[in-house]
Amino acid sequence: TFQMGLHYAQGTGTYRRTFSLPGDASPACRWQLRSDGFYGTGPLSINGQRIANVDGQYLGLREDVTDALQHGSENCVELTLNNRYQRHVLPGKKNPDFLLHGGLAGVVSLVRLPGVHFDDRSLHVVCENPLGERPVVCIAVTVHNALRTATTVVVQGAVLSAEDSLQASVRSEPCQVGAGRSVTIPVHVEVDNPTVWSLESPCLYRAACKLIIEGDVTDEVSSRFGIREARFDGERGFFLNGKHVLLQGVNRHESIPGFGSALPAKLHREDAQKIRDIGFNFVRLSHYPQHPEFLDACDELGILVFAEIASWKSVRPGPWARSAYRQLRAMIQRDRNHPSIMLWGLGNESRSRLAFRKMIRIAKQLDPTRDTIYAENHLHRGIRWRTLKQTSVLGINYELDRLDDAHELSQNGSLVVSEISNCAYTGRGEEEAELKQIAALERDLTIIAAKPFVAGYALWCYSDYASQRRDRCRRRPGIVDAWRLPKMSATYMRARTSAELFVGVHGDWGAGAGDGQRDIHIFSNAERLVVSVEGKVLAEVSAKLYTLVTVPFSPEPLEVSAYRGNESTVAHLVSHRAPERLVLVPEQSRGNASERDTVGVVVSVVDSAGVTVSDYHGDVALSVSGPGKIRFFAEQDIVEVHAGVGRFFVTGLGEPGVVGVRAMTEGLLETETSVEFIDD
Repeated sequence: TFQMGLHYAQGTGTYRRTFSLPGDASPACRWQLRSDGFYGTGPLSINGQRIANVDGQYLGLREDVTDALQHGSENCVELTLNNRYQRHVLPGKKNPDFLLHGGLAGVVSLVRLPGVHFDDRSLHVVCENPLGERPVVCIAVTVHNALRTATTVVVQGAVLSAEDSLQASVRSEPCQVGAGRSVTIPVHVEVDNPTVWSLESPCLYRAACKLIIEGDVTDEVSSRFGIREARFDGERGFFLNGKHVLLQGVNRHESIPGFGSALPAKLHREDAQKIRDIGFNFVRLSHYPQHPEFLDACDELGILVFAEIASWKSVRPGPWARSAYRQLRAMIQRDRNHPSIMLWGLGNESRSRLAFRKMIRIAKQLDPTRDTIYAENHLHRGIRWRTLKQTSVLGINYELDRLDDAHELSQNGSLVVSEISNCAYTGRGEEEAELKQIAALERDLTIIAAKPFVAGYALWCYSDYASQRRDRCRRRPGIVDAWRLPKMSATYMRARTSAELFVGVHGDWGAGAGDGQRDIHIFSNAERLVVSVEGKVLAEVSAKLYTLVTVPFSPEPLEVSAYRGNESTVAHLVSHRAPERLVLVPEQSRGNASERDTVGVVVSVVDSAGVTVSDYHGDVALSVSGPGKIRFFAEQDIVEVHAGVGRFFVTGLGEPGVVGVRAMTEGLLETETSVEFIDD
C-alpha cells in the first residue's frame, strides 16, 4: 500500500495453526479462542468442525471451541478471512477513505476457563460522586455457569492503586447461578480521598474481582479505571473534573505502510506519546474501533478519546444497522472502563434517525455516563433528515461558516469540530504545500477560537495514510508523515498548544543554495524573537505563532532566541553542504527475539561534517541479513527520504541473533548498522 496506482489486495486468505493439549484436562473447563481486532469475515474451524462464521468488527473474535478440541492429541485451528467489500459489514462502503486491510491484525490466543467463570468483558466500573471525599465505585461483573448443576458463588471486589496497594474491598452476598445460566453481580466499594484522573495527573486505579466457590478462588478478572467527572456544556464547552478544557486534537488512522493495520503494540503507544508531545489532549479514532494498547496509552498519558464504530458515509437501517448495533455493543463493553474515553461516535458523514435512536439506547443502557456524537459534514442534510438533535453532542466536519447554526440546531448546544484543515497533498519537505497546511490551520483555529461554545476540534489528521478512494492511493494531510516523521505543521501546533515557552525553526540553510536572502520559518509562543549569526543580530521582531523572517545567508549556525517575560529559549539551524553519505541510527540497539520485536531505524543523508542535508529528496535502497525483515511498503526494497530524513522498521523473526541493515544510493557513501535480537 501507499504506492501510486497500486490497488491493495482484496480477497480471501487462510490461517492454520496446529497445537497439542494435555490429555488430562478437566471436563469442567471451557476453552475460548480470542483475538485482537481485525477487519474481515469468514469461517472458523477446529479439526475440520466449523465453529462459527466470524466478523472481526475491528474488535476481534471470542469463540467457545471446547467441544471441537481433542485432548492428548494434535489439533488444527483454521480461519479463513475475506476483506472484500460487503454491504452489511461495517463500514459497508466499497471505497472508504481508508483501506480495509485484510488479515489478522494482532495476537490470537487459546484461553482456558473454569466451568464457572467471569465474562471478562462484562466487567463494568462506574464511579458515583467522583469529586466527593468518599466516592462509591460500583463494580459489576457477569458470572457464567457452564456446568450442569447450579453453583453458589461469592464475588469479592476490590479497588487497588496503580501500584497494586489495596484501597478498599467488599464481598457480595452468596448468589446461586443456575446451570447454563449467567448472572451479573454488583459490589459497591467506597474509596477514601482518591486522586482524580486528569490531563495533568492521569491517576489510574484497578478494579479487581475474585470468584469464590466454597471458600476457594476459582477465577479472577480486573480492569484499570480512573475516577473523574466529564461533562459538556452547551454554552461553555467541555469540563473535566469541573475545570474547563479546550479539546485540542487530531483524527488518527491505525495504519503504517509496510504493516497495514497490524501494528506492533509499541507503535500504538508511540503514536499516543507523539500526539501528547505535540501538545494535543484529544484524539478521534477515525473511523473504527482501535487497539486497546493505544487506549491504554491514552489513559496513562492523559489524552481524551472520541471512539466510534466503523462508519464512513454509511449509516442505514436493515442489515447494516444490525451489524452497527452489534459492533457498538461490543466496543462499549470492551472499552467503557477507559477513563480517557468521553464520547461514543455513532457515524461519520451520514445519518439515519432510526439507526441513531437504537444506537443511543444501546449506548445509554451499556454506559449511561458518556455522551454520544455523530459527525455531520452537511448541516442542511442533517436538518432534512432531522438527525442533528439525536446525539447529545454534535460533531461538525469542516462547515466552520455554520458553527452558529449548528450550535442552535444541536440537542444541548454542545459542539465538537470533528474534522478541519484537510490538506491532502502536504508532502513532508515540500515547503509550499506545508505552508499552505499551516495557513489552513491558522485560518480554521482562529474561527474556532472565536466560538466559546465549541468544545474543541480534531485536525484532519495525525498521519499520512493510504486510500483507494477515487484512486488517490496516497493521502498526505497528516501533521506527521506515514512513518510518523513530523512536518512543519507539527511544530506550529506545538507552539500553539504549549504552555511552556517554545520556539521551533525551519528553513533552507544549506550552502549549496548559494548566497543571498533566505526565508526562515519560526514557530513560537514567545513575545519577541531575535535572529542572529555569531552574535550579530539579523532581525528582531514581535513574535506570532508563525513568523516569516528573511535574512542574508551565512555558513555559520543561525540562532533564533525567543523571549516571554523573564523566560527565554533558543533554536538553531546549522548550515549543510553537499550530500556525501548515508547514516543509519536504530532507535534501540536491542529487541526481544521471542516477541518478534519491531525496531525503528532513521536514515539520514549528511554532508562531510555529519550535518543533515535538509534539501535532499530521494529513495534509499536497503538490504537485510540475519533473523529479521524490513517492513518495505514497495516492491523495491527502498525507504523514502524527504528533507534529508527517512524512517523504516526492522522486525525480528522469532530467533535470537544480529540483524544487519545496509543502506545505499547512487552518488553517496553507503552505510550499515545492526540490531541485536535477544531472548529476554
